[in-house]
Amino acid sequence: MLFDLLNKTVEKIVSPNRENFGSEETIKYIALLVTVLLWLVILLLVAKYLWNEVLCEMVTFTKQVKSVFQILGLVILLNILVPTRS
Repeated sequence: MLFDLLNKTVEKIVSPNRENFGSEETIKYIALLVTVLLWLVILLLVAKYLWNEVLCEMVTFTKQVKSVFQILGLVILLNILVPTRS
């Protein structure tokens, strides 16, 4: 849903009449990149909020995170330690 919306938006912004962005494949790659970046930002902000407001209140020995980069590091570490099956 989000990808389709961004795909249509990128198509309108980068019309085939302007520059060399006319190929449909390029438009899909741009929309995919924007979708992934938007998803990552939302994930990091929600995770930081949940960590600081929920986990730190319920588990007293945890400390609050100071930036979203700490959450990003935690996500990467968890993906290394517990890989998902494809």
